[in-house]
Amino acid sequence: MKITVIGCGRWGSCIAWYLNSLKHDVSLYGRADSDNMKRIISERRNDYIDFPTSISLTTDIKNVLLSDVTIISVGAQSLRSLCRELREIDVRNRTFVLCMKGIENTTCKRLSEVVKEE
Repeated sequence: MKITVIGCGRWGSCIAWYLNSLKHDVSLYGRADSDNMKRIISERRNDYIDFPTSISLTTDIKNVLLSDVTIISVGAQSLRSLCRELREIDVRNRTFVLCMKGIENTTCKRLSEVVKEE
C-alpha cells in the first residue's frame, strides 16, 4: 500500500519507519522550512531513527495525491492550517488517518471536529 505520513517529528517519523518495516511504500512529508525535515533529508536520520532509502522523503504536499492512505501526525495546533493547505490540492475521496492527540486551544474542539469543519 502507498502511504504518505505528514509530520516529520518524533511520532510521524516513527510511524513512517514502522509502516516501511511492514513493507508498505512509504513517503514522509515535512515542510521545506522544518528543521526536522532538513536534517532528515540531509542525514537520513533524526535523534531516534535511521531512515532507509526505501522511505521516500518529500517537501511537496501534493505527494498525498499519489497515496492510498495519508497518515497525519502534526501538532494539534497546526492541524487546521494543514487541512486548509490540503483543501487547496483537492483531496476529496481520499483516506486520512489522524495519529494525533489533543484539542484545538482556540476552539476547544476535538481534532476530528477540526477536520470535519475544514
